[in-house]
Amino acid sequence: MKRRFWLLGCAVVLPAVVVACSSDPTGEPEVDASSPDATTPQPSTTSTTLPPLPDGAPRDARGADSAEVPDASTSDSGADASDAADASVPVDAADAADAAPPPPTCGVGLPALCMPGEACRSGDDCEGLCTGNVCDLPSHTDGKLSPSLGETAIDCGGPDAVADPAVRCENAIACMVDADCKSSACSPKTSTCVAALSCAIPTGASVSGIETCGAGETGAPGATGDSCCASLPLPVTTTRRLDKYEITAGRIRRFVQAVTATYGEANIRDWAKTYAAANPGSQLEQIDTSFPGLFDILPNTAAPAARLSLVTALGLFAVDPINTLDGCYVANGAEGHSTYHWNAATRSVFRLPARVHSQATLDEKPINCTMSLMYMAFCAWDGGELARMTDYREVWGNNPQNIAAGNIYVPWETLLPIGQFNYRNGQHGGFACVNGWPGCVANQPVFYSFPTRNADNSLINLANDSSPLLSAPGRFALDVTGAVSGNGEGWYDVGGLELESGWVDNPPTNPSGAISNFCDTTASPGPGETACTRGDNNGTLRYAGALPHLPLVGYSWEGHARYNENYLAGRSANPGNWKPVTWQYGKGGGRCARTY
Repeated sequence: MKRRFWLLGCAVVLPAVVVACSSDPTGEPEVDASSPDATTPQPSTTSTTLPPLPDGAPRDARGADSAEVPDASTSDSGADASDAADASVPVDAADAADAAPPPPTCGVGLPALCMPGEACRSGDDCEGLCTGNVCDLPSHTDGKLSPSLGETAIDCGGPDAVADPAVRCENAIACMVDADCKSSACSPKTSTCVAALSCAIPTGASVSGIETCGAGETGAPGATGDSCCASLPLPVTTTRRLDKYEITAGRIRRFVQAVTATYGEANIRDWAKTYAAANPGSQLEQIDTSFPGLFDILPNTAAPAARLSLVTALGLFAVDPINTLDGCYVANGAEGHSTYHWNAATRSVFRLPARVHSQATLDEKPINCTMSLMYMAFCAWDGGELARMTDYREVWGNNPQNIAAGNIYVPWETLLPIGQFNYRNGQHGGFACVNGWPGCVANQPVFYSFPTRNADNSLINLANDSSPLLSAPGRFALDVTGAVSGNGEGWYDVGGLELESGWVDNPPTNPSGAISNFCDTTASPGPGETACTRGDNNGTLRYAGALPHLPLVGYSWEGHARYNENYLAGRSANPGNWKPVTWQYGKGGGRCARTY
């Protein structure tokens, strides 16, 4: 093959003289092979050199060390004598064909990508990277989707994710099975990772309380329809996540369905015991170990007439009514507002009227009238645990606001007037205004109600069912923490809506006003059982002894205010208003946290 371009690197142009350099160390003079006078060069064992320059003569193209003129023989680089004579002679078609690299057999535009070890022109030719024009093996760190590794998205998912959490996919990333996800929850509906198991719903399943959180009522223009399982890394403890929203009734329903599918019954009791035994150090294990026998108050069936049924555990009314007026009993004139929907047939067993609002409507609301012991079980099943007070401290922060009552501490950047978070929403009930709180009046009018009509389109009577006063999580867009996660998002309803139970390790049993025992007021004692009373209600003793108590967080839609505010702002705890894990209340809810 002829190459002419090597000359460009060594030719020096003198006036009217061009002398080419050569790699030939013999210094033979070059003869133009195309000249008529050219003869075939003969081998020589002696070198011929140009005469030395006279002193003071100008230096020519020979330079200091390269005055030798190359011979006319073909150089090592493949150039012949005619090449040396004129580097500007055009390359003919045959030469160009010789110079072209062989056509690629794999890569972009061809039937198959190049295999590891094969030549490549760019990373597009390979499944892995192209390094030094050679395809690398695909990996989980190359920034590419690797089908041969089973990846479901770039650098995550597939068989390797089962053993290596680092290979699992983040929320909202494509997945095929639960093990592809850091949350261990792949939604069959969207084939993406979701933050929690309760939101991994199949196509066609109800999205109420699953994808209906955030601003705007479902179906209304501008409604966000955010995932109710959204979970954000904490501002400081970034390896831990706190759920963006309170637990909804719809998510609890998913838990019940899953346990029922496993056991053939809504046997929360056995599920919790099994989980506790398999997860040392978990919240459930701490309760089961420190308070043996307490799990026996959890339901093991949803049969309405059964003792300790799921029906009463999920708020048809309070089983052990620590509060005389707990707000769970929904009937005409009762001012009740439990949010877990039971159908008319179930309610009729207890001679209660059917709910005036649909299951879909109530499932969007935050769960209430349920023991925090149940919230702990739910959060464990959902892939996390009940949020800890240390989690709430990070998002509540120490932000003093000076009002007439003195300094108070709130989770927002600025103090929100009444009506901008769900507090004192038309329910005065003996609750006094926080002195100096902007917009607070003695008989606070209703500022939020949804739905505005009953399911049959009749007018609402809030005395018969006041659940419309509870907003779905996230509806109050200003009730968001001043503290934000790494993506700039904050947490909703920490300030208002419901009093959230917060976990503390080794929960105390003897705070001021401590409650002990569990008195089942749904049944009279049978043979061998012990009678008990709770308030003016007679019942059967189901658990005897001290109960673990947990603190509460925030303000309630009804008018409770400043629960554990000082504690949340990093000051001393005041367990005087902590409640036992058996407490059921129409203003009591919860939120989960996660460690993935």
